[in-house]
Amino acid sequence: MYFMKSLFSGAIIALLPFFSAYSQLTGTVSNNQTNEAIETARIYIPQLDDVTYSNANGAFTLHNTPSKPFTIVVSRLGYKTVEVLVASSQIYISLDPSVFEMEEVIVSTPFSNLENQNTLAVSKINSEAIQESGASVLADALQVLPGVSAITTGQGIAKPVIRGLSGNRVVTYLNDLRYENYQFSGDHGLDLGATASSVEVIKGPFSLLYGSDAIGGVVYVAPQAFTIRESLTGSVQQRYVSQSFGSETSANLGVASGKWQFGVSGSHMQHADYETASEDFVPNSRYRSKSSGINTRFSEGNYQATARFAYSDKQAGIVEERLGGKRNFGIQVPYQETQLNQFSLRQKLDTSVGLWDLTSGFTLNQRREFEEHEEEAHAEDEEHEEGAALNMHNRVLSFDLKNTLPSSGNWQQIVGAQWLQQQNTNSGEERIIPDATQRDFGVYWLHQFLGEKLKWQLGMRYDTRKIDTKAFEIHDHDGGVGEKVDNINRSINSLNGSAGFTYPLSEKINLRFNASTGFRAPNLAELTSHGVHHGTQRFEVGNAQLKPEQNLQFDLGIDVKTTYLNLGADGFYNTLKNYIFLNPTNEMEEGLQVFEYIQTDASLWGGEFFVHYHPQGKLHFESALEYVRGEQSDHSPLPLMPPFAFHQEIHWEVSPVFAAFVSLDMVGNQNNVSRFETTTKAYEVINLGGHLDIPFGKNRELRIQLLIRNLGNRNYIPHLSRLKGIGVEQPGRNVVLSAKVNF
Repeated sequence: MYFMKSLFSGAIIALLPFFSAYSQLTGTVSNNQTNEAIETARIYIPQLDDVTYSNANGAFTLHNTPSKPFTIVVSRLGYKTVEVLVASSQIYISLDPSVFEMEEVIVSTPFSNLENQNTLAVSKINSEAIQESGASVLADALQVLPGVSAITTGQGIAKPVIRGLSGNRVVTYLNDLRYENYQFSGDHGLDLGATASSVEVIKGPFSLLYGSDAIGGVVYVAPQAFTIRESLTGSVQQRYVSQSFGSETSANLGVASGKWQFGVSGSHMQHADYETASEDFVPNSRYRSKSSGINTRFSEGNYQATARFAYSDKQAGIVEERLGGKRNFGIQVPYQETQLNQFSLRQKLDTSVGLWDLTSGFTLNQRREFEEHEEEAHAEDEEHEEGAALNMHNRVLSFDLKNTLPSSGNWQQIVGAQWLQQQNTNSGEERIIPDATQRDFGVYWLHQFLGEKLKWQLGMRYDTRKIDTKAFEIHDHDGGVGEKVDNINRSINSLNGSAGFTYPLSEKINLRFNASTGFRAPNLAELTSHGVHHGTQRFEVGNAQLKPEQNLQFDLGIDVKTTYLNLGADGFYNTLKNYIFLNPTNEMEEGLQVFEYIQTDASLWGGEFFVHYHPQGKLHFESALEYVRGEQSDHSPLPLMPPFAFHQEIHWEVSPVFAAFVSLDMVGNQNNVSRFETTTKAYEVINLGGHLDIPFGKNRELRIQLLIRNLGNRNYIPHLSRLKGIGVEQPGRNVVLSAKVNF
């Protein structure tokens, strides 16, 4: 901790000549109808990620505010969230009562607008909704959002699908850094637990801010928030999952001291083989993981520095059979292990020429896969860890610099540059991608205009990616000479843009439109694969001449909000040039069917619709439906398209300390399948849950939560399950019991 303080203090001394004058903001928050003071209203500065709360008199003070004018967001449960443009050192804010939940600020988009003020289609899920889902992995929890699905490989491996696109077409951010964990393969999950404070999902291409690969969307995992209290604050939670005898423990703690804020977090989980509705145990579906994080922030005048370190380690069995599992926690071969070490440093400096924001970071991601060798003999259920057959290390170094220029009337602008280097090395006997170095560089300009009614956003970006790989020899399982894969030296450039607007058709109806482009350079697997990929049970052949994917998506949305009703509809049309996919051939190699990476033009279209009805009383109703369809240029279906889905949920707020819900998920047939897929039958799943809050002591609360997933013990297999081919069913009736202490 002394080292961190010395590091930050040195940085402050070096930057002192560039500091601009800073000030503080005072104000009050009151009820617009009764003029009564509002206590514990949240006052938030998105630019600085700084927050404070109003006292019993409705008064608040924000220290070290940015140069005026700047925007604050004021929210309180039971009131409508408002954005306020601050141009003086004192302000008076009035909030209108509302029966709907607080509207969230979206920080993954350039100007940190409220959710319904973005020209892009963006959804946000908070920690309470994540916990209510009952999911143990993050990608599974995100499926409650309309337009988001998951490709799963058992209960512990899942990756998000946004409007039919996944893998390297979806960019994930963790601790303000791009999260790279070999997501190109179907059996490589997101490998993040369901302990995030909130997650934002951008549905559609946004290469404008996130560069290559963000053609399907972005998953932004919010970092651990800091507390402003100078006494220890945080939470500790323990969960039990019946279907897998799962145990999940998590905690996060925080404290503030003067100009410093500190936070730590940790989690541990272990699950045995899960049981299906047919009372069968799925063999080797067990997994376990552990994670920890250390965070600190220093604020002085108009300078802020935030450092974060994250570590995680996960081991997950690879399911190869449908029957024969048991209640055992020992990891058996074949299995995969992923390990993450990540450090980020984000510095903000407010000057007379704008708010400078520099994020630098280093990530080391290791992926190992273990398999049984013929000469090895191990007792059943014996844990085994010989040398990994596949052992890859990905080192990522990145810098992201942007400047939010001083506001000029209704105009706001951001300019920025990003640089990222990935270096992959192999040390196992098998290789699915070569040793390689990949360098990205991009520059961008973003603009927002705020009129009396009309708001528009637009921007442009130029990117270049350089790929250098080393030649390597494919491992031959028969002991012969493996085939050689030549080296690659390529540069790929792309120019992208985005333009959109929001416009209120009336006081209650808001229209949104956006057109944006994105690009994705071919990944290393698509360029260089030539051999058996055991995780997918295919012989895959790459193509070094593949072109980059380029897409253009149009989004049209409408939101209607009345006193008790909130509904919205989003439609999209996404056209992709040079869409890359695996195509099955009639050839066989090493006893497996050969799949080749090829390209074609493609298009996807569909949308989402939601209704939230909250009458005066204790009941409120939520409904949502989603549909996506993808076709190649010859009108044949794209692979891995989610089927039509409908979600209905009823919440009952029995009392201020007790609430319950029941939900119904209806998923339709999927008969529009690609050549190597099979059709999937429709199914329905009912979930039930409730929680009880028990206050004890000052600022302390115990929450006991009971969830029952798949209440009807339904036997079903999702279309996007990678285990559908061997008939592996989803978990049967699953009871999730948790106790969480907040203090």
